[in-house]
Amino acid sequence: MLTGAGISVSSGIPDFRTPKIGLYSRVSEYGNLPYPEAIFEISYFQENPIPFYKFCLDFLDVDKDYKPSMAHRFIKYLNDKNRLLINFTQNIDGLEIKAGLPLNKLVQAHGHLRTCHCIKCKAPLDITAFFQKIKKLEICYCEKCRSGMVKPDIVFFGEMLPDDFYSKTPMISQGDLLIIMGTGLQVFPFAGLIDNANHKSPVVYLNNIRGTVGFHNPFLFVEGDIDKNLEKIVEACGWQKDFKN
Repeated sequence: MLTGAGISVSSGIPDFRTPKIGLYSRVSEYGNLPYPEAIFEISYFQENPIPFYKFCLDFLDVDKDYKPSMAHRFIKYLNDKNRLLINFTQNIDGLEIKAGLPLNKLVQAHGHLRTCHCIKCKAPLDITAFFQKIKKLEICYCEKCRSGMVKPDIVFFGEMLPDDFYSKTPMISQGDLLIIMGTGLQVFPFAGLIDNANHKSPVVYLNNIRGTVGFHNPFLFVEGDIDKNLEKIVEACGWQKDFKN
């Protein structure tokens, strides 16, 4: 399974590219960025981390109690039924884990907010201490080397993806069905994961718009609200009672 920001929208976390409401259409609120993607570029962060801090406080503060969506619960349900091999996600919000999905069934390709480290010496800092610091919009420097800046373990543009992204990629070819939800498949190398699917395995793609990447597999595009369409799938499979329990 491949998932993106679209599965967290109904939980109150905006996606990136939806016109007018997506993050990239609103970055002017965080400062005079040269272009929207700069907020997640490691080189720009080292120059000016304040826009990223404001983004964290606005959408990713650990004090905010975001609830898992129908999509997150559906992923967990598939795992409970022993039908989920692995979930690769672009999301950093951790709502899959909050829904009850075991960490060993999740690959957070773009990192997460559970921990943070110095970008210079790699020393850890408690994530709560990080948020306490940036709430004052003060630059969070490393307590060990004193010169490196600290950031959550989110993968910025210009950084390597985590090791488990590469080590677990071959698992995609082992699946009998590839489900894709909530991503336009525009960011590589994540979008390239579909090339690892067994070409005999069908693809079911749930999203509000179809992505630009082609499919060589038997393919079904389910357009529209992801949660509502998943409710229809659960009903069609006769899983309603079991799913609610």
